[in-house]
Amino acid sequence: MLYYCTKHGFTKIKMTNSHSHQPIPITDFYGESTAWPLEDMVHCEQLSLRSALYDWQIKPHRHRDLMQMFFVLEGQGSAQVDNRSLLISPGDLLVIPEQCVHTFRWESGSNGYVLAVARPLLKKLEKVLDDPSWTHGTATSFSTGADRNYLNDLFSSLNEECAGKEIYRHLLMENRVLSLGIWITRQHALMNEADAQPKSRSEQRLKRFIDLLESHFDQEHSVDWYADKVGVTAAHLNEICKKLRQQTALSLIHQRLLTEAQRNLIFTGKSAADISHLLGFSDPAYFSRFFKRLCGVTPKQFRQSKMQD
Repeated sequence: MLYYCTKHGFTKIKMTNSHSHQPIPITDFYGESTAWPLEDMVHCEQLSLRSALYDWQIKPHRHRDLMQMFFVLEGQGSAQVDNRSLLISPGDLLVIPEQCVHTFRWESGSNGYVLAVARPLLKKLEKVLDDPSWTHGTATSFSTGADRNYLNDLFSSLNEECAGKEIYRHLLMENRVLSLGIWITRQHALMNEADAQPKSRSEQRLKRFIDLLESHFDQEHSVDWYADKVGVTAAHLNEICKKLRQQTALSLIHQRLLTEAQRNLIFTGKSAADISHLLGFSDPAYFSRFFKRLCGVTPKQFRQSKMQD
């Protein structure tokens, strides 16, 4: 039995297979009915603690308002995050932003740490680190290499503090998360040196647009609507997107809709008409044409190809 979070609390749902018509589960802690303790913005536990309970297989789900990190020390596993397949080996650190649908198959006896950071603390982290791109969007994997022992010390301390009741534990845990965030940001900067530079006004506006898109993509499809909220003209927003993302604003809106459609086709049994309605399309036929134009295949063909995989 699994749980997903609604505005009225947690509701039980039965997990069957990828063809279920239930929505993709949105959870705080996988398999638990308890909500996130509001006084704790950080939760850390050993990877084996929850995975072993579910025979080392974690079914598709996603988290709202929290980001997760998986630091593997022993064993290995495979993960599917949205439309990507990843192999995770000892010494790897996997960062999964909120709302990414993910599933795991771990080798029996695998261990390491799982860290969850709640949205309020994540926002503080983003402000201090000048909005690093690894905190949102898609999952990122890092090989810790020579820094493995340093990361192990950070996660071990977080795990110990999380289980304890010592005074000022929350301050210490936030400090450890900041240290971890700095390490990840430095590693990410090596892959994309632009991340190490201060954010320009255009980059700030792009971030505002992306945040709005994440919150409203299933309701608002108009560039004009987002431009108005950002405080620029539609033409200016397009210029910003083309300069910084090499795509138009409308392309980014369409890409976000496509990502959510693909998630639902892979992880649920919803019909194309149901998904069309879920994403704010008034005409299922137009949604099918939209999907084929961006993806090259119909929704039905896409689902069948993923079932064969």
